[in-house]
Amino acid sequence: MKIKYFGDLNFEFLGKKVTVAHDPVNNGLDSDIVLLSSDKIDTANIKGKVFNWPGEYEVNGVVIIAIESPTTRDNIYKIFVDNFSVVILNGVSQKLTDEMLEKIGNTDVLLLPLRFDSQGLTAEIAHDIYEDIDPRVVIPYDFDEKSLAEFAKEFGSMPAAEDNFEVSETSLP
Repeated sequence: MKIKYFGDLNFEFLGKKVTVAHDPVNNGLDSDIVLLSSDKIDTANIKGKVFNWPGEYEVNGVVIIAIESPTTRDNIYKIFVDNFSVVILNGVSQKLTDEMLEKIGNTDVLLLPLRFDSQGLTAEIAHDIYEDIDPRVVIPYDFDEKSLAEFAKEFGSMPAAEDNFEVSETSLP
């Protein structure tokens, strides 16, 4: 599976037989499945089967678990594409509850927003969430230079800047 990042909350997950997009606002992606972080996003020009509410679903071989964030009511998604699990955190400003962690379960790739100023999330809370989920790989997104520096200090390393990430058994620790 290939993960492409287009900025903000916009990702595309390219599986062998299916394409999943997260918040593909104004980029013209043609995806089989579209995950929206909020029900407030206009779906008029979006192609594909749209999900923007909590629940558990399976479409085209992709398992989707959508969990409502208790602070913003946005959706946190866990998806399974090509036997890899990806968690897309959104609208998080505090540690996840035990119930949420149980729904998330084992995770290969965690997409972690670093909007430390706007939502109340701190580098310390982001690190606690990372440790609670314990993914094989973490991909930070939606950050500015200050937030990235705080992330690097808390996590002990600076992430490499990439717009694409290939997920395979050999690329995961």
